[in-house]
Parts: sequence; structure tokens; C-alpha cells
Amino acid sequence: MKIKKRFKVNNVHQFMKKHKFGYTKIKKRGVKDNRDYKKLKYFNFEKKIIKLIDKNQLSLIVKSRQMHFSTLMAAYTFWGLAKRKDVYYISNSRHLNELFVEKVRDMINKNKNSSLTINNKRNLSLNNGGSLMTYSFNPEMFYSRDIKNSIIIIDEAAFIDGLDVILDTIFGRYCPKTTQVIIGSTPNGYEYFYELYKDSFNSSSQLKSPKFKSIKVNFQDNPLQDEEFINHIYKSMNKSWMSFRQEILGDFFNYRECE
Repeated sequence: MKIKKRFKVNNVHQFMKKHKFGYTKIKKRGVKDNRDYKKLKYFNFEKKIIKLIDKNQLSLIVKSRQMHFSTLMAAYTFWGLAKRKDVYYISNSRHLNELFVEKVRDMINKNKNSSLTINNKRNLSLNNGGSLMTYSFNPEMFYSRDIKNSIIIIDEAAFIDGLDVILDTIFGRYCPKTTQVIIGSTPNGYEYFYELYKDSFNSSSQLKSPKFKSIKVNFQDNPLQDEEFINHIYKSMNKSWMSFRQEILGDFFNYRECE
């Protein structure tokens, strides 16, 4: 089935409200999946993230755990595919890549006006020409790629060794203004991701990479994370304030500071 004209993609926020599907609980490995798959609410903090991304070529999102960031990016990827864009998703593991493809696939399958021509664990393609390709870290991935009019999403960027090399590869060649680069992650010490975030507040870039526009969100922005949920997470961390500060508050720090 071809994508029909009534498949509207003009307003990104209306698209997100209509097509952001997912699960409210995390899938556990080795356990039968009996969760409900349904349309998810489009919260204000998510709208702020999408507004940042939609208005800027280079976006950086600092976020805490359990913010459903990958689900939000999956919906934005569907938006990009519907607009006939190529989307590149990069993470630090093959497992995350496959989970991301699964999320995008499920959203596409919920829409009666779209269908897939390529459908496997790592890549998807709509019959309008839009495609999703996933990679684990490989600095050579863009050497032979035409990234014009594409979206590049780097997830859990703070945990990718060689993030600076990936960005040097992207910006070292011609990177047109029609190419969006989105970097999101939970903090992981004072790594290159932190340097990019800090640099976003400077009047001029102090790094080789161009300056990103940034936003920070944590559990206080997510209506789904109530006091009971936070207490449960805190206990699961063995009541470690250091872990809580980084994973839930989304703060940058180095564990050696606490020794």
C-alpha cells in the first residue's frame, strides 16, 4: 500500500500526538511480553525537546533515565521517514539498535497509510523512499554516504568511545544545513558529551565541532515519574546518591570527586 495524500506530515507536534505509540513498562528479557501497546501521551517536556530539534540543525539533549527518549526519537524518526528522509541511528550497542528499529517498525505498522519495503533487525525503508539505518560505533560509516537531507541520531552518546571522531567525520566533510544531528544521553562523567553541552552555552564554539543547541530534562519533568517510582529506583541503586544524581537527576560529575 502506498502512502496516501491524507497521511499528513506538515506539523511535527500533531504528528507526534497521533503516532507516538509504545509501552508504559520496560520489556524484560526471557519473559513473555504481555504488555499493552497503545498511544502514549505527548508531554510538555517532550514537546520542548521536539521544538528544539525542529528549530535547530544541531541539537543536544541531556536526560535522566526512564524519560522514554528512544520512544520519542522513534516517533520523530517515523516523521522523518514520512518526509522521505534518510535517518541514521547510532548507539553503543547492537541490542539498542535492534530495539530502536522495533519501536519504529511498530509505529509504522499502526498506521494504515504506510508500508515497508525493507524490514529487518537493523534497517527499515518506507515505500516513499525514506529509510532508517542503524549502526554501532564506526567512524567510517559516513565516508561513502550522502547525508544531504538526512537525520542523524546519536543515542547514549556519553557512553560512546570516540564520539568526537564520529562528529569529526560528519562535520569534516560537507554537512549541509538540511542535515540534522541529534545527540542525546544520560551523563557519564566529564566526557566529550559534557564538553559539547558546556560549549552550547558559550557565545562561540570552543571545540572543533560546531556549537549545539541544548536542553536538559530529568524525572521532575516527567509526569509518569511520581514519588513512589523515584523511591523504587533509588532503592534499586542501593540508595547510592552518586548513582541517583547521575541517572535520575541528570547531573554531570565524576565519581572520583566523591572518593
